[in-house]
Amino acid sequence: MPPPLDHKEQKKPQHPIDDKRLALIQKAKPVDISYLDISHGHKDHPHMGARDEKGNFGYVHDETALRKNPPKLEFPGMQAACDSRDNTYKMLTEQVSVDFAANEDADKNRPKRDKIFCLVYTMGMQA
Repeated sequence: MPPPLDHKEQKKPQHPIDDKRLALIQKAKPVDISYLDISHGHKDHPHMGARDEKGNFGYVHDETALRKNPPKLEFPGMQAACDSRDNTYKMLTEQVSVDFAANEDADKNRPKRDKIFCLVYTMGMQA
């Protein structure tokens, strides 16, 4: 960012304001933009921040709250879903191998196939 110009060095407009715009600007009433403290001692004002569950200002977000105190999971049929050992479960829990020879053969002898990019995020388990 360039340094601010000295008041004497500031550029003047290349085109002066025409009479219509000048008349409009002269009709405008000045607006006081000075700071006015309306917070009543910073106890209750709209810019104080977030409110807590009781509506009081001063809430501070804790991004670890869900991990520290997780809500109970309501999932009907969870046991049946967890007991299912289908191909999706196999993909997530077992090592997957790619038959490169069959893949190369299919690339050569069949019409062009769509490629699927797979990305797996893994995270080491902490003891």
